[in-house]
Amino acid sequence: MMEGVGNQPESHNASPISPAQSPLDVNLLSRVRPAPHWFPIVQCPCEGVRVRGVGRTLFRRPLTETFPEFLAYFVFHLLGREWYGAQRNKPGARRHVVMQWWYAWQDWLKSHPRGVEETGPVRRLPATGPILALLALGYDLYCLTHMRSLPDDMLPRLRDERQFQAARYEAMVAAVFVRARYAIEYTRGGTERRCEFEAVWPPTRERVAVEAKSRHRRGHYHEPGPADTTAALRGDIEGLVRTGLKQRAEGIPFALFVELNSPPTPEVEFPDRQWYCDLLSLLRRRGPASSDRPDDMNALFITNFSPHLISGQLVSPPGEMLAIFSPWPRHPLSLPALAALYAEHVAYGFIPNDTEWGY
Repeated sequence: MMEGVGNQPESHNASPISPAQSPLDVNLLSRVRPAPHWFPIVQCPCEGVRVRGVGRTLFRRPLTETFPEFLAYFVFHLLGREWYGAQRNKPGARRHVVMQWWYAWQDWLKSHPRGVEETGPVRRLPATGPILALLALGYDLYCLTHMRSLPDDMLPRLRDERQFQAARYEAMVAAVFVRARYAIEYTRGGTERRCEFEAVWPPTRERVAVEAKSRHRRGHYHEPGPADTTAALRGDIEGLVRTGLKQRAEGIPFALFVELNSPPTPEVEFPDRQWYCDLLSLLRRRGPASSDRPDDMNALFITNFSPHLISGQLVSPPGEMLAIFSPWPRHPLSLPALAALYAEHVAYGFIPNDTEWGY
């Protein structure tokens, strides 16, 4: 069985170790702090506007625009005017979920006009579900675009209601790797089963195969049928793990990400949450790993970033994250490479800002 690491880490300055010689010390990984978000926000005021750079493109935006406001705009810049126009003409309940998030954002802007406090203009943003979902999508797409790591098929899949959920989660996972300073190489094409992408850790040129699986639920993300709250709270991901393992690349480390898409339950203590109990049962069934019985996975990352499921309420914390590392992986991955990834994993949901306007 793999050993688990929660999402309340501390700092460390550990040296790389070789699991081929000794088991990976997951206690070191448990002391990694969430990432400080080094990722660049390229902008400057110029002649009455704010010029923003994303990759090779410059945007002339309002001088008082905050970075979160730009992210909301950037989502629809990428999805395109034609898509936006088609969505506006649909009845509310039939609109794409991103469009529904957009209207929630617009409603908030109308009900919270800019105000002035003693320290200057300040605008406070309550992290309601749809708003947080929209801004997280925007930040992920911003990072991928900025690093030229947005694949050609990503935007068409995001526009498609039936493909949106899988594409959205793939964008989330890819953005975590990009913010952890990995280089991404997508593995599209062909008929054989393969992982979503391979990522390279620049300091050592280590390569890791990555697969992302998002659990589908009735009534969520355009899935037909009424929502089943009882089923949604379960951690029945064994099928997703089994399928994900079939798509790993041979001969290199492997990381599997699984999104629960489960309603947040902050009123329930973490060890008592149904999905966590189900996950422990799954790990027990897999049995312990050893030098004679190595794991095919280096890490299993469980996410539950589902603020859209509690529309209209404050979301705190923005998501649930759990990382499970194997002390005996089949193909070792150095501790610094894992630590950088873990730090960004547990920091997910943080949206930076860059102007005097406060969120």
